[in-house]
Amino acid sequence: MSFRNWTITDVAAHNKKHGGHMSLVPVEKPADDAVPAGGEKNLHQQIEAELNNRRWLFIHSRMDMRTTVAKGVPDFQIYPPGAPAFFIEAKTRTGKLSPEQMAFKFVADLSGHTVYVCRSIREVKETFEKYEK
Repeated sequence: MSFRNWTITDVAAHNKKHGGHMSLVPVEKPADDAVPAGGEKNLHQQIEAELNNRRWLFIHSRMDMRTTVAKGVPDFQIYPPGAPAFFIEAKTRTGKLSPEQMAFKFVADLSGHTVYVCRSIREVKETFEKYEK
């Protein structure tokens, strides 16, 4: 069976069925400077400020209400000048990707789009540096 033909729904169903232990997205140990639980809003504000300072075009999904986009879409869609667009999903030290977020990341990766899971402003800045001209 080829994963290339799976939809986001297929991947989410797979991850849900296998309880996350066979997740298609590797789980990494959070860095020491990862935002503590409950600090995701602050990390979002820091990311938004950094994007505004760089004057990069971006779309930020709201945190104060239910999503109006498809489940699993990352928190930030970022369009740096002269470089390919990419996504950032902000998570705290203990935050985990939902099955829909894992599915989006998997399908995006297969399609040549990059989704970064960032748990600190340092990780965000390191990601941004990859796209600077």
